This record gives sequence, structure tokens and C-alpha cells, in this order.
Amino acid sequence: MPAMRYRWATGGVLCAALAVQAGLVLRSGDRLVLAELCLFVTLGAGLAAIRGYARLSTERTRHDLVLTDQATHDPLTGLANRELLKRELAGRAGALLLIDLDGFKGVNDALGHGTGDQLLTVVGERIREVAPGGLPARLGGDEFAILLPGAITRAEATAVADRVLAVLAEPVVLDGLNTVIGASIGIAFAQPGVDSPQLLRDADLALDAAKASGRACYRIFEPGMHADTLARVQLENDLSHALLRDEFEIAYQPIVTLPDGRVTGFEALLRWRHPTRGLLMPGAFLPAAEAAGLLPACDRWILRNACQQLVRWRQRHPDLTMSVNISAGYLTDGTLPGDVTAALASTGLDAAALTLEITESALVTDLDRAAEVLRQVKALGVRVALDDFGTGYSSLAYMRALPIDILKIDRSFVADLSTSEMENTLTGAILALARSLRLDQIAEGVEDAAQAQWLSRHACGQAQGYHFARPMPAERISALLDTGERCAPYPSDSRVPA
Repeated sequence: MPAMRYRWATGGVLCAALAVQAGLVLRSGDRLVLAELCLFVTLGAGLAAIRGYARLSTERTRHDLVLTDQATHDPLTGLANRELLKRELAGRAGALLLIDLDGFKGVNDALGHGTGDQLLTVVGERIREVAPGGLPARLGGDEFAILLPGAITRAEATAVADRVLAVLAEPVVLDGLNTVIGASIGIAFAQPGVDSPQLLRDADLALDAAKASGRACYRIFEPGMHADTLARVQLENDLSHALLRDEFEIAYQPIVTLPDGRVTGFEALLRWRHPTRGLLMPGAFLPAAEAAGLLPACDRWILRNACQQLVRWRQRHPDLTMSVNISAGYLTDGTLPGDVTAALASTGLDAAALTLEITESALVTDLDRAAEVLRQVKALGVRVALDDFGTGYSSLAYMRALPIDILKIDRSFVADLSTSEMENTLTGAILALARSLRLDQIAEGVEDAAQAQWLSRHACGQAQGYHFARPMPAERISALLDTGERCAPYPSDSRVPA
């Protein structure tokens, strides 16, 4: 029987001469579906034959099967549960894929547990389909697993992981809404001397590494991950004290007009002055902050302090603006509108001088919830920018649904402007789209004069990047403003493709 797996049930045993009677339970996928009673007759010399066949249909048998099923399978998805997976792992060669959903909590909180259960059911169906020869399991919450039994190679395991990432990135229709989540995967291989609890721990460490790498990816367990985990736990512990110890700092990157390089505002970027490791860039600690649930607190701190600094600068330069990045967690936890109101009230800052930057990835989990929150902050007079435009799943849908004022063109489109005809065409189309929607445009990651001139020729209003100025501490920005210095306007004779 193709695609069938077999397991011995606890049938009665009758010994009569050389005959043995036992129960055989057929399993299709991972659900017990039949109870068959077969009579096995030993013929000698290690050979056996089936002599008789009958279906078990007594109430007692049905009851026993239900109890067995409940003890070994997840009632929501029908997949194997943690206990069955641990039993199957014991002493068996193979690969274990531990899967954690990215963004499930946001769906569950925003749409309710019933909708969350619908999503988990769909995830279970998709995971079952990608590994027909494996054992898919739900371990609890939004954590799933796949056991690939046998001599599984690294290439075979990663191929399954790639398929899981692909199918879980496909939209799911929930309550009439397209919802997109993703997954992070940790992979561990059974090794001699490694028991099932250790294999689960190894896969969990690899899963943590995948999450720390930015999610929507997989990582394979390596022995060094034990030390990495200890370091990450220490980093998260340090982060929890950083706010109390006032260890965070803000670097401000100028945003300038094209073509003249006049400073119109700044983007506030977080830095951490770690007591033993020195100044840390965001990539060194923001993944840990997200994993520890500390990103909203970091965002709240930078919002308040950036507003305070802008008020000081606007006393002499009243037209300056400030852009603050808002994480997905802060956008949907319900506190953002109140925090913005409090920051404006406590500093006296004109709301029109504040821009909140939202990345497309922050909108994936719950677009409707994000749109409602942004409408609330827009009602305060604050401006909204869509950051990293063009790198997400559904940019045009976001532009239609969200109250956006500014489109920030991702640096990936800007990087090859002077050399790539394709990038020229794409970036030109994005600029034309923004103008047709009456959105301001800011190009990110401008690193040379050729890129700046191309953008100016194509009527991009503003830009930021190392060509103009790197992020700087507040005191250097103050000096820049007081001298009236322009930020690196490009030479008039620069030659770039039109």
C-alpha cells in the first residue's frame, strides 16, 4: 500500500502451536483510520503467512483506538504530537526539522483564537504535503516539526526546509483577508550517542539561530551554537537593563534635497553603548531585542528622545523634520497612538514635523490592524513613510490601503543606478508611481555622485546616504546646522546614464 505506515497495536495474543494472533493497525498519513485483525501463522525457518483476515468493529476496539489517537496526535491538526515524535526519535537515524511560525501571535491577537486555529490547521495541511515520507508533528502553540527517518543527507533535509518555507510564505485567506506569515526552521541530525531530548534541544538551538538571522530562513545545528545561545541569552539580559542604565544613543542621518544637498530633516537610528563591548550597531542587537520582546520599548525610547532633540534644533532651524522607525510589534501592540500623543504633548513638537517610518515587513501579519493604527496617528497630524519600498510581498496593496505620505525607495534599487539598465527602469517607474499618487519620494542608500545626479534628473525630491552624510551624534549635527554647510552636492559635470 503506497504512502501507508504500519504500527503494531495492543491486540490480544493467542498461542496455539506455532500460530500467533495479533492486531495490525494501518495508518494513512498520521491518522489512525483502520483497525484490522490478521492471523499470522508461522511456517518455520523464519517465514510467516497471513492465514485469516477480519475487521475489528466492536465498541471496545473503537474506544481503544480513540484513546490511542488522543494520546499520540494533536486534536486540532491531526498531526503527531510531541509524545509520539519523541517516541519515534528514540534510537532512530534521521533529520529533525523544528518549525516556528513568524507572525502567528499577531494574527492570533488581532483576529482571535478561532481564526488562529484556522491558520494552524492550514499550516498543518501544508507541512503534511511537503514531506510525504516523513512524520509531521505539532508540538504545541505555533511550533511544528518534521521527522525525516533514515540516512537523510544535508541536501535532502534542506530541500524539505526550502519547500516548507515556500508553502508557508503563500497567503492564507482568513476571514476574507489575505494573511501572510512565514517560518523559521532549525535542523538537527541524529548522531550516535544523542538521545531524543538532546536532538530536540539541538534543533531548538538551530531554530533560535534562524530567528536571530532575521527569520524566514533555516539553520543547521552546529556544536558552537551552544556557546552562541549562552551569548545571546546574556545579550538579552543586558538589553533588559540597557534602558534603565541609559546606555542607548541616537545617531541622526541627514535627509537632503536634490540637487543642492540642503538638509531638511533626519532619520533617527538607534545605537547601544554596551558597557563591555563598546558601541553596537542595530544589526548586533535588534534581533535579540525582537526575540526578547523588547523592540517596542526601544522604539518608545527613541521616539521620545528624538522628538526632544528635534525641538531643540527647531528653535534655530524651524523647518527641520524627524523620521522614526516603528517595528512590527510596536505598530500592533496598541500603544503607538498614545505614545505619539504623549511625545508631542511633552515636547511641544509640531506633529507635522514627525514622520513614522513603517517597513513592508511590519505590515505582513495584519494589514488591516496596521492601517487602523496609522490612521489614528495620521489624525494627530503626523506623517507616514513606507520604508524599503519594493522589497516586500504586496507593495501596491499597501499603498492603496495605508495613509502614506512618503515613499522611501530601497537602497537595493539605488545601488546599481549608474550601471544597470534594469535598475534605471525600475527606479524610474517607482518615482513615476509615487508622483502620480502625490507622494513625496526619498531615495535611500545614495553612495556616489552618479546615483545622486540620476535621481535628481528623474525628479526624486530627497535622498539620504553616505554620499551626503553618515549617521552622526547630535552634537555633530548641531555643528553642521550652525555652519549652514550643505551635504555633498554632486559635481555638475558628473556623467551618468540618463
